[in-house]
Amino acid sequence: FGVRAPGQQLLRQGVQRPVRADAVVQVDERDAVVRQCGETNAAGAHLVAERMRVAIETHRYAGLNGQPVTASFGIASLPEDAQNKTELLRIADRLMYEVKASCRDAVRGA
Repeated sequence: FGVRAPGQQLLRQGVQRPVRADAVVQVDERDAVVRQCGETNAAGAHLVAERMRVAIETHRYAGLNGQPVTASFGIASLPEDAQNKTELLRIADRLMYEVKASCRDAVRGA
């Protein structure tokens, strides 16, 4: 999901809590979180994203005086939804922006 500074710092605070032992979280140059969860199917990925969404929503962020922080997620899987990493990220990105445009603070899968 996309964020802008200072949102990137907030994101780093909120995703520090582990939601799964084999998960990898990366805040990259695109201001996105990429999550890899071993042999997780689409339903499992949806559950992990929902746990992440709740962790971000319920985290008490320094400097915000209790203001809410929300997250929107798009989920796609290889090889079910895409044939390669580029296509996978494009689909997940599109789904995330659909969430942002429709309701925000939710998870949508392919």
